[in-house]
Amino acid sequence: MRRRSPSAATTVGGPESSAPSSVHTGIACRGKDFVVAGFHTSVIGDDETGMLSRFSSSTERWDVLDLPIPFDPKKGLYKFVWGTDDKFALDGLMFWVDYHRGMIYCDVFADSPVLQFIQLPGIDIWDEDHDYTRGRQLPRAYRTVSVSRGELKFVDIDDGLFGTKKTSGFKITTWSLKWADLKWVKDTVLQVDDLWSLPNFRYSPLPRWVPEYPVVSKQDSNIIHFILRGPRSDAKAWIITLDMRNEVLKSYRLSLSYPLLPKLKQSNSNCTTAGSGRSDGGLEAGGSRVAEEMGRRRHGSSRTQSRTASGRPTRRAAWVAADQDRIRPLGQRRSWARPTR
Repeated sequence: MRRRSPSAATTVGGPESSAPSSVHTGIACRGKDFVVAGFHTSVIGDDETGMLSRFSSSTERWDVLDLPIPFDPKKGLYKFVWGTDDKFALDGLMFWVDYHRGMIYCDVFADSPVLQFIQLPGIDIWDEDHDYTRGRQLPRAYRTVSVSRGELKFVDIDDGLFGTKKTSGFKITTWSLKWADLKWVKDTVLQVDDLWSLPNFRYSPLPRWVPEYPVVSKQDSNIIHFILRGPRSDAKAWIITLDMRNEVLKSYRLSLSYPLLPKLKQSNSNCTTAGSGRSDGGLEAGGSRVAEEMGRRRHGSSRTQSRTASGRPTRRAAWVAADQDRIRPLGQRRSWARPTR
């Protein structure tokens, strides 16, 4: 481990910049203290190291560490192929996820943190000779790792995009990580054909297509929300909620706000403790929140102004509010009418 100068590490824009992107930066909590931590890889010659930048609320100081990455071809962690797709915090640990291979994590509160690696289960791992990603594409549309009540959950939508080509046999698989031995345990497998065969799916307007953008409920790890759209670019977007353990389609709603809602802050970059049913800033079970996250992931849009200079809501903001009100339970809906176009 080598400690770098914070000033050099936080200068953004030059070729010597060592500051990680905000996409790779999150907040971990432990008691009343917190650490803002960012991670990215640095290539020097034929070597690659991990750079951890962190700010501690207890010391009120930044420091930047060069940390060795635990490369292991047997586990699918090769040099020069890592790409951070997501991050989240749990009990003072920060995790950075590459959905094509696994998670790098460390205790960001430790004086001398050590990077460790956990491979994601049940996926095709690619290397220099076998590129299953066809340019990485957008793995967050098909995979997610989330914290639900202190449990790590991995969801994989296997439609053959990131492995052996498929024309049928698509499935959704969920796994849970057991902390005692850091092993993944398969929880549920739902064939997409079986989803389409469910009675309330058959008699619904939902398209027979593979769900995307999984979001795990913070309250129940068996409840997962998806976006379901047909193959056409102008197809309607539906928010569907599945009980994976019981193979039940719990609900579906047409998302009028799917292409419109502004960017939501990163869903998993928050402070979560084991056994907690909530996580500050994270997604809670709810259709409008799912739509916001899906809009952020697909479009990457930035937050836009939702009020006019006079302080009145814009027409777009009124439509968004009306759509959010539409999916509330009947007893909680407001009495005002939907705005007209």
